[in-house]
Amino acid sequence: MKSEKVLILGRDDLIDCAKDVHISHLSLTDFKWTLGDTMRIFLKQNMVIFIERNGETRILKNRYGDTGNVMKRRKKPTKRNISG
Repeated sequence: MKSEKVLILGRDDLIDCAKDVHISHLSLTDFKWTLGDTMRIFLKQNMVIFIERNGETRILKNRYGDTGNVMKRRKKPTKRNISG
């Protein structure tokens, strides 16, 4: 069992021009919180979920993906000095 940070958003959190956008077309940029420095709120969350008034949900961010593994960037290979 894991304890996770989950941000739950609703229609009240949308910017005005996105109030009528269908749930399937929503993205993080449609929300008030994404403006300015508050983007950090989204970045710190493991999951961001939008819940429609009728109960329909959409996952906007899932840090663990479909497999449950955290995706990490590969480190760039370093050049090694090879003496010969």
